[in-house]
Amino acid sequence: MTRKVFSCVLIGLGDIGLNYDLHQDQDKYVQTHARAFYLNSGFDLQGGVDINADACNTFRKIYSIQSYTAIENALLEIKPDLIILAVPTSFQLEAIKKIAKCFIPKAILCEKPMGDNLDQGKEIVSICRKKDISLYVNYIRRCLPESKEVKKRIDSS
Repeated sequence: MTRKVFSCVLIGLGDIGLNYDLHQDQDKYVQTHARAFYLNSGFDLQGGVDINADACNTFRKIYSIQSYTAIENALLEIKPDLIILAVPTSFQLEAIKKIAKCFIPKAILCEKPMGDNLDQGKEIVSICRKKDISLYVNYIRRCLPESKEVKKRIDSS
């Protein structure tokens, strides 16, 4: 049986999208969405998006994958099965609105928390329901060095 490979686009090339892996021993563990989806044979990472052109250039150099400074431009060229949304919480709703206007993916993986408040979270869910987009929520922050240090201190006390 052939395994399906899902195409994906990463929106947000900041800390959890890209940067944490730039400052760590690459052989230890994966800390970012870019590296996790790039290394996973079940996914085909086809593009990265960030408003910061330097982040786009870094992503393109590391992964040899196209990058964009606007969601709309990426989704004009790429029609992914999955969108990984790794933008700051305050930009999630705006990003999901842009995604829903441009292209309807099968799924969106969104970082927790969804939105700055309950109303924004509900609106995100509503948009995805109306467009029949499966919405998944992830919490990568538990993998951050700061979180691991807190856990280490708690465990040692």
